[in-house]
Amino acid sequence: MPRTIWSLLLSLLLFFCLTQREPGGFDVAPIVLQRLRFDAGILNNEFERAGLSDFRPEWKSIVKNGFCTMAPSIGKWVLSTFGGDTKDGLPHGQNTMRLSDLSRLLVDGHTDLKQKRHTAGADAQMHRLLLIAILKLAGCSR
Repeated sequence: MPRTIWSLLLSLLLFFCLTQREPGGFDVAPIVLQRLRFDAGILNNEFERAGLSDFRPEWKSIVKNGFCTMAPSIGKWVLSTFGGDTKDGLPHGQNTMRLSDLSRLLVDGHTDLKQKRHTAGADAQMHRLLLIAILKLAGCSR
């Protein structure tokens, strides 16, 4: 991808993230990713390559307030909330819950998205639905 297009896309990502905040800095729409630290690190490096290093501190702040659906604590909490045994960790010898397992437990319907898993668009929409469901489950929804 040509550097100018990539710079534009990164700028748009930052603009979107920054405009989703209310005055006072409360995040209305946190960034939600399955592998937040990994993907955020890649994007952080791309900001540098695209000549947008001035935005890296803001990106770090956005990521710090983000939500990772693969966090082991999230998977264990969700599983235990549904009566699953987490004494020996998560099923399948995993440290984290699979997207398909989380969506099966937390997201009713949306069969179309579940069938398209591992596609960028469907996974992005599913992560948004997972965050909403987790916040509701925790009693934090508005």
